[in-house]
Amino acid sequence: MSSPQTIRRFVALLEGEEVEIEIRSDDTGQVNYKVGEREGSAQYSVAASGDAVLLAQEARQLALRVAWEDDDVSVMGRNVSLNCALYPESRFLVSKMQGGIGPGAGTVAASMPGRVVKVLTEEGASVEQGEGLLILEAMKMENEIKAPRSGVVSSLKVAEGESVESGQTMVEISDE
Repeated sequence: MSSPQTIRRFVALLEGEEVEIEIRSDDTGQVNYKVGEREGSAQYSVAASGDAVLLAQEARQLALRVAWEDDDVSVMGRNVSLNCALYPESRFLVSKMQGGIGPGAGTVAASMPGRVVKVLTEEGASVEQGEGLLILEAMKMENEIKAPRSGVVSSLKVAEGESVESGQTMVEISDE
């Protein structure tokens, strides 16, 4: 009988590039991974302190020290040093659609096709993170689109009654 697998999906921002990561692990210490297009498997064990991992792949072993602070991850080992932002996939996708992650973090794009029912702000207005910017009707539901960060509405690219496509920029927020 095989052990049940835990599947975790992440997105890493590494030097401005999005890298999809999938990790499948079980309680035997076996891990199968996919990083971008690269796939592999290894045995792993975690140090008692919880901040170091030993990976064994074929005849090679790699000891890594992993440091987490919020979404920032540092991985250090012999001949290995990596710093990146790492997000659970679902949170990354939602935040990205609302313009809160990655390059263009002040750009609010439509997550799906819809119609702008009401605009709640105007160009030049100061907004706080989480403040409503507009109401978008999509799939027969009205959704309040909120500011991903505090700042000034530098560009309002939609009007009430206008149809939008998935990925279309609706609002841009710049620093105050």
